[in-house]
Amino acid sequence: MGIEFCYAAETAFVSPILLNFGLSHTHMTLIWCLSPLLGFFLTPSLGVLSDNCTLKIGRRRPFIFILSIGIILGLILVPNGRDFGITIGDTPQIEEISNNSENALNISTVKNSTNEKYATPLGLLFTVIGTVLLDFDADACQSPARAYLLDVTLPEDHAKGLSTFTIMAGMGGAMGYMLGGIHWSSTIVLTTSMLASHVQAVFTTILIIYIICLITTLCSYREKPLMANNETSISIASIGTYMTFKNEEIDVPDRFSKETSGMKRSNSAPNVMKKSEHKSDFDVAETSFTITDIKIPPAIDTDEDTLHSTRQYFYSIIHMPSSLRIVCLTNVFSWMSLVCYSLYFTDFVGEAIFKGNPRAPAGSSALSAYENGVQFACWGMAIYSLSCSVYSLFIDKLIDYFGTKSVYIGGQLIYSFGMAVLAIARHPAASMILSCTAGIMYSTLFTMPYLLVSHYHSNLIIFENTDEYRKRGLGTDVAIVGSMVFVAQLILSLCIGSLVNLAGSTVIVICIAAFLSLCGAISATQVVSDAIKYSTYLRRPNSRLDLIRISAVVMGIEFCNAAETAFVSPILLNFGLSHSHMTLVWCLSPLLGFFLTPSLGALSDNCTFTVGRRRPFVFIFSIGIVMGLIFVSYGRNLGNAFGDTAQNNYWTLNVTENALNISTTKNLTNKNYASPLGLLFTIIGIALLDFDTDACQSPARAYLLDVTLPEDHAKGLSTFTIMAGMGGAMGYVLGGVPWSTTVVTSAMLANHIRAVFTIILIIYIICLIITLCSYREKSINADAGIASVATLYMTFKKEEIEVKGEFYKEISSTLSAPKPNVEIAETDTQHSMRHYFYSIIHMPSSLKIVCLTNVFSWMSLVCYSLYFTDFVGEAIFKGNPRAPAGSSVLSAYENGVQFACWGMAIYSLSCSVYSLFIDKLISYFGTKSVYIGGQLTYSFGMALLAMVRHPIAALILSCTTGVMYSTLLTIPYLLVSHYHTDLIFIKKTDEYKKRGLGTDIAIVSSMVFVAQLILSVFIGSLVNLTGSTVIVVCIAALFSFGGAISATQVFYSTL
Repeated sequence: MGIEFCYAAETAFVSPILLNFGLSHTHMTLIWCLSPLLGFFLTPSLGVLSDNCTLKIGRRRPFIFILSIGIILGLILVPNGRDFGITIGDTPQIEEISNNSENALNISTVKNSTNEKYATPLGLLFTVIGTVLLDFDADACQSPARAYLLDVTLPEDHAKGLSTFTIMAGMGGAMGYMLGGIHWSSTIVLTTSMLASHVQAVFTTILIIYIICLITTLCSYREKPLMANNETSISIASIGTYMTFKNEEIDVPDRFSKETSGMKRSNSAPNVMKKSEHKSDFDVAETSFTITDIKIPPAIDTDEDTLHSTRQYFYSIIHMPSSLRIVCLTNVFSWMSLVCYSLYFTDFVGEAIFKGNPRAPAGSSALSAYENGVQFACWGMAIYSLSCSVYSLFIDKLIDYFGTKSVYIGGQLIYSFGMAVLAIARHPAASMILSCTAGIMYSTLFTMPYLLVSHYHSNLIIFENTDEYRKRGLGTDVAIVGSMVFVAQLILSLCIGSLVNLAGSTVIVICIAAFLSLCGAISATQVVSDAIKYSTYLRRPNSRLDLIRISAVVMGIEFCNAAETAFVSPILLNFGLSHSHMTLVWCLSPLLGFFLTPSLGALSDNCTFTVGRRRPFVFIFSIGIVMGLIFVSYGRNLGNAFGDTAQNNYWTLNVTENALNISTTKNLTNKNYASPLGLLFTIIGIALLDFDTDACQSPARAYLLDVTLPEDHAKGLSTFTIMAGMGGAMGYVLGGVPWSTTVVTSAMLANHIRAVFTIILIIYIICLIITLCSYREKSINADAGIASVATLYMTFKKEEIEVKGEFYKEISSTLSAPKPNVEIAETDTQHSMRHYFYSIIHMPSSLKIVCLTNVFSWMSLVCYSLYFTDFVGEAIFKGNPRAPAGSSVLSAYENGVQFACWGMAIYSLSCSVYSLFIDKLISYFGTKSVYIGGQLTYSFGMALLAMVRHPIAALILSCTTGVMYSTLLTIPYLLVSHYHTDLIFIKKTDEYKKRGLGTDIAIVSSMVFVAQLILSVFIGSLVNLTGSTVIVVCIAALFSFGGAISATQVFYSTL
């Protein structure tokens, strides 16, 4: 807590003090570079010395005391540096310094001082020395203090201890920043001339508080001295003994639980001390009270082998375990983002929010505004520290409920979002409120990395491979992780000042903080936290929240589909294309999809990437989706940039009646396009967007089915559909919002469509990150069989092994782990295109009927999806997309398109609502009735819409489309997963054993491409022939009825 008081003074006032000396941001950050340089090289070495310290008073407290001396010197030198300089020999020029009543911080200032010449060189030197001492020692002192806490507590109390450590840190920071926010100039402390300025009052008060906190800690708990030759490291040996006792209590009930444990904890190592070796020396009941007083005989490597020298230490960093390396990388990103906030927040508020200038002349309004901003920022940082304490009260409970991974990643994403909003808002109230997100980040940083390190030591994870790892002490590894703050400061100090000078504003620092925190969240997805989450998974099955996280990407995909189906047809028609040509454009994606998607499914089944089988493909397809969103909305601009003629400038007419703000041109014909390159970029974007949104759903759906048990598949698929419906509904609502009248379009983007596509692009990236970070897949070996959760589960069922519920639920966390001994391992899944098409021709009859039904169903739904907005605009609102710009007919068409977005939002919303009950409907009525009933409902709705053609009917009957879409996203894949489950119970042919779940899901999914391909060949010609889009709705009703007839022949087995 005392260290955080010091941090509060340092982060709040050191930057303003240095800037007030006349330093530029670049020079100031170079000063911040000195402490990290010392810290990176010295702190971990001090950790090694601490692990092997043989002083009688203990191992950790001597280092806390020594480093505290440096903190005290820093607290004295920083606020009094100018005075020391004057005393030792600074010139009388300093007499020109004035101390005005308007100067809220009472920082001494020099008139007309410049960056090149400092009026108080010795004063600046003392201040810099004090800054380095304070910054280095405050950071370095935390490592022995934290190791001291972990040494004297049991592993089961580490989470509680670290959260208490963070609570105290937050309280210290909050009170320290409050001290900075008090108007000391109006108190007796300054009015009686005890101290010269506001800053000196704050630092002196904190100096007294720190000495009290130091004495309290040093006298709190007596450490057992470590004897040089007779005893080993308590942190390793005591924990090893503790884990020995814990292991004696564990009784694995059967072979299945052993298999599960082996898959879940494949990287755990055996205990380094045998049970029988010390069993008589300890009483288990007393260990929780006397663990720090136990004299442990040398059972593992003695201290002679422990790394002492700096050279050996850096060798150990280079060869550190991969689990620790990932924690360190995550910590670097996290600290870089938080250091941006802590070092620049007061300066950011003073300059960017209060519009002040720290180098303005003394007494000026600009300097006064800056100092008022700094003082105001102290309250924001007090809120940040207070929120850190409050969050720390609950973080251990959050870890128990959500798991370490979710809490670690979530804390960083919240902070990233908060900093991004702060950079945009730049308002005093926003700086107060959003400081809470920094508190969450700080609490996360103070708890999670060290909890992971202590758990790695308690479970001997880092002692897995070589004797080198066994020489690592807890204090050393805590110091290594803690030293990442120095690496972060070092990197930032070399570049952040130059970036601020280049940008001309400190806003860039907040933007960098948001970006680095996002990088930290991505890095945290790879952190090995299985050991900590082991007990959590035993208590928690695949809840609806887990399924929502896994399915988040499909919500993002449906946002993209909403933008595509609502606006792509109007965009193409606005280019002057006929309906026939437009449908030929839609033909490109199905051609790609039909030939590539199932093959990618086979590749997914056999993917041996370390990050898993499904997520790499989700990520690759997502790149195409992002590119498609950009190309579709900015195609005309890209065409202009790459060489479309000046004639294209005539296209940028933006008429007030043009509801969609689509650029238009007069007298455009089908044969002569004014922007050919713009049209080309738009078509490429459409092909990318359409293909990748459809293709991405296969690995996303296989990912969901892989990590859930067969009994949860219906629930999982219904959640998948709910998320899809929600995404579509919100996507269409975005399309229906009149963005042309909002600040988003007027200030940031050129028109309505770009606003919609840009917002959806941001939403999709967020959804993608949530899914990719939701559940860690276990990679498969190239020579190992493919064993999904269902395969493992059903194999054990086949062998009639009785398993307790908690243990077979644990399979879900293995994430498709390799199971070489499984008899039906799918090692020979087809890779080549030739074998793949052979497998389609010889697919089981049950799968053929599902595919045929899916073709009819998708043909009917694609008619609605691609033509509904055009149908409403032309057939209901009587508009014309190719009418002259500004005409009432074009305006009517665009109003119809915007109105249709609300109908499609209702369609997606009804899909979500229906999906909430579809698993219950399946349980009550059976899969067959639900499958056929959904298609008949949609067929009736489309037939009625074709006859009525009224705006209200368009909204109401869109609900039937939602029922159809929910059915399509659920039933076929439930059937496929059930077929694969049955193949494990029922011996079929060898041909069936070669089929991977991902391959068959991709085959069924690819029927949407077949449907689009068939429709694109003739639907446009039919529209041109009949002269109305009503024919499309009639065809949708007919195909849906055909799908219902086909569904009667589907093999439903026991579903």
